[in-house]
Amino acid sequence: MLQPGSCKSSTVVCPLCRKVSILPGGHGALVINTTLAEVVKLLPQSGGDPPGPPCAEHPDYTLQLFCKNCEQACCGRCVSLRHQGSFHNVNLLDVVFQEEKLLFYSSLKTLREMHKRLAKEISDEDKNTEWNTQ
Repeated sequence: MLQPGSCKSSTVVCPLCRKVSILPGGHGALVINTTLAEVVKLLPQSGGDPPGPPCAEHPDYTLQLFCKNCEQACCGRCVSLRHQGSFHNVNLLDVVFQEEKLLFYSSLKTLREMHKRLAKEISDEDKNTEWNTQ
């Protein structure tokens, strides 16, 4: 809710607590909401939701976000209702998928290296046992 007047400062109403505050520097001083900006980028130019699985709670919305703290896929409406604040780490579902895939392949590589090393140790131990029994 903007009050007409000076460009140097604005009066705004907090959408969460409804407190009226003066914003020195005007709207240009506001920090960009990057999560919202990413959600807006996902919307096609035609104006509808991009294709994807629908949200179980909000069928008109698609699941495109993921809350890492809750370990739950969610739509934009779910984020605005239940996944806000410093206790929720929300990111795009595609980004989280890529991060988890990288983590999986990194862990798999580590496990394969451990398996190879342990198999070599077992083989060496078997050779030492055979040599000592002769």
